[in-house]
Amino acid sequence: MPHTARMLWSRCCLVLCAAVVSGCTLVNNLDEYTAGSPAPLDGGDSSVDVAVDTAPVTCTAAQKSCGGACREKTDDKFGCIAATCDPCSFKNAAAGGCDDKGACKLGACAANFGNCNGIDEDGCELAVDTAVDDCGKCGNHCGGKANATMTCVVGACAIGGCSSGFGDCNKKVDDGCETATDTLPNCGACGNTCASIAHASADCVSSKCTLKTCNAGFVDCDGNPDNGCECGAAGGAATCGVVSGGDAGSDADASGDAGAGGTCTFLGCAAGFADCNKNLTTDGCEVSLLTDAANCGKCGLSCEGATCAGGICQPTVLAKGQAFPGQLALDRDY
Repeated sequence: MPHTARMLWSRCCLVLCAAVVSGCTLVNNLDEYTAGSPAPLDGGDSSVDVAVDTAPVTCTAAQKSCGGACREKTDDKFGCIAATCDPCSFKNAAAGGCDDKGACKLGACAANFGNCNGIDEDGCELAVDTAVDDCGKCGNHCGGKANATMTCVVGACAIGGCSSGFGDCNKKVDDGCETATDTLPNCGACGNTCASIAHASADCVSSKCTLKTCNAGFVDCDGNPDNGCECGAAGGAATCGVVSGGDAGSDADASGDAGAGGTCTFLGCAAGFADCNKNLTTDGCEVSLLTDAANCGKCGLSCEGATCAGGICQPTVLAKGQAFPGQLALDRDY
């Protein structure tokens, strides 16, 4: 090899050796190299090897070095002004660029989430589809409805339950549980009307249908409100038999509070009443002997067109305005 060639080869070796020692990367084929990119790993056809420094590049004050390239500090994909090059990231939300101070800015919240505490750093921290005080959106309070425990279902306020003795009968959320359920039309539940009770009036006590008062002439001997005041007859008098600790007839006032399991005893018709049609079980003592002109004072006694008062047929005027009345004619019928 000529002397000049040997000298050039020695100098090339020195450059290559220096590059290896300094930690530089050898790049083959300069046509395939792009600034800031790693050197090709598959080699090339070029016979010239050049050492390139991959240290961070020098950027302007408005930029920062990320991956060997200068990035704008207003680019949220590289963390805005933050020292890191990681993209801006928020919990349950998208990044919304960089604010006027260069910090990552909170973008739109994910569906069913909200930034209800107003702090961007923790993103959209609250699930508004189930939050009672921020239902559907921040600040939408479900609470404060009358007699109700509120809940939030799929972003809408709903009544979770009613206080004892109340119901949501109109199915409107805004007025809560508006109806008392201790009344006859809504006893224990909305629309639960206490059914009529035989020979008695009904009542609703502690949200349960119950017997209030037996009708005149009836008593409740078995204590079962379902069959009402089963002992007695209309216009009659009845009592419950002797019970432990009680006296016979103690329930004859028909107050409806017997319930002692005594035996029903029919005492007959009450004063002023009679069973004239002999059908006691159907209509009881159906006739008022004090006022019935066909049965005045007793069954079958007709007042013949006159009125009956106090069980006595009242006088009938046969004639009036006569100058000299003298005699009254009678026959078998009149």
